[in-house]
Amino acid sequence: MNTSVGIDIGSSRVRIACGRDAGMRTVVDTISSRDLPTGSCTEGEIVNPEIVAAVIEDMLGEMRVRPGSCVCAVGPPIATLRLLKMPRMNAIERDRVARIDVERRLGRAAADVVVRTRPLSSGDGSCIVGAVSGRALRSRTDVLRRAGFRTRAVDFEGTALARAFPDADAILDIGLSRITLHVPAAPALTLWSPIGGANLTAAIGQDLGVEDRSAEARKRSIGIAGAGEDTLSHVVAEATTLVRSARRRGCTIDRIALFGNGSRITGLRGSIERGADVRAPGMRPEGLSDESYPDDVAIGASADWALAIGLARWARQ
Repeated sequence: MNTSVGIDIGSSRVRIACGRDAGMRTVVDTISSRDLPTGSCTEGEIVNPEIVAAVIEDMLGEMRVRPGSCVCAVGPPIATLRLLKMPRMNAIERDRVARIDVERRLGRAAADVVVRTRPLSSGDGSCIVGAVSGRALRSRTDVLRRAGFRTRAVDFEGTALARAFPDADAILDIGLSRITLHVPAAPALTLWSPIGGANLTAAIGQDLGVEDRSAEARKRSIGIAGAGEDTLSHVVAEATTLVRSARRRGCTIDRIALFGNGSRITGLRGSIERGADVRAPGMRPEGLSDESYPDDVAIGASADWALAIGLARWARQ
């Protein structure tokens, strides 16, 4: 039986999803999620690869999964994905033009930026251009190598999340240090804002006069409950701004999927629905085993598991 493994290495957690081929689809029937020690990862780069690799190895032991090949992900701010229209040219010329475009947007030489292009089937010269920090990319593949894996592919977060939530017009990821809006429909668009769950934790701690660990525990268990309300309003305003900005660029957004542990905060879903004029129903990730995970578990855990599930389904794109 062919097994596919998706590994989501986040700023504060690791999630591993294991899938199996079932005819024309991949069924994910084993998932694990675990917190990382504070400071193991920064935004995009893995600072302590030995620790993160050890966590992954321990998770695999509990899951009774042997390491082989896997798919991981990168996203903003260390990676970008955009549509670029070019005249007819060969692959070498296309890659050269794409790198020039990336350097123009960065405002500097992109010596340690990995650039890849993928032509679209439209035949008009349009292609998807992906760019990622070489240092951040190597930090991920190094950790996976230490854990015994061969990296089969490195996917973009928005593309993987779209496989987990194919019925959503957009995915709103409320992560530790950023809010990211992914609109997967062509032309694919990703927008982000540098505010996230860490800001809420800090605000709760400041309002209550407690350390970050206690503030984080309170946020996870009962939400803000009267603390950090100004920051929560800021998070909702930033999310609303991202949705409106995408609409101004021609994107149709009526139904969104919420992802990221910050999206679980009590009252946040309704506030975003009202502020951005969208529907944000709880969604079951596509491909997750019905037998292993009933709807209430699947929908409740989707904020944590969806990216790893989408990565495990990489071969089904």
